[in-house]
Amino acid sequence: GGREPLATEVGVAAYLIASKAMETLLDRGLVIEQSEVSFASPLGYGGTLVVLGSWLGRPCIADFKTQEFEESRGANYYQEHALQLAGYAVGTGKAHLDRVSIIISRSHPGVVDVRNWSTYQSKNGNGWPNERADAAGLAVLEAWFCLSNYRPTWS
Repeated sequence: GGREPLATEVGVAAYLIASKAMETLLDRGLVIEQSEVSFASPLGYGGTLVVLGSWLGRPCIADFKTQEFEESRGANYYQEHALQLAGYAVGTGKAHLDRVSIIISRSHPGVVDVRNWSTYQSKNGNGWPNERADAAGLAVLEAWFCLSNYRPTWS
């Protein structure tokens, strides 16, 4: 008997973090209808959205991120999270759904923080309502098309 590979320890730790997070999220109001949904948008991009479901009774698209933090108020959110969710929503034709970021603590299993970007208002009164996020996401997409000299065509 030698020592088990490190990959086993990492896998066990990842499973513990994920299972504790899901337990917390399901108890707090996450409903998962579909997961890992791949799409190809006629706008010229594609991807895989993590969750179609609802958060606190509101239909949503949700994405998971991980960070190290002790309490749920310690999670960091970035505008890129809202832009990514806008890309999923527009690309799947589900722009009417709420967009939810779920941040899972890697350092404290079971600790999660959730932000619904569709209803969020920052301290200065700015928010990321769907229309604003969609417009910003489409502007970033257009900039990427220009910078990469890429124009999608469908035949």
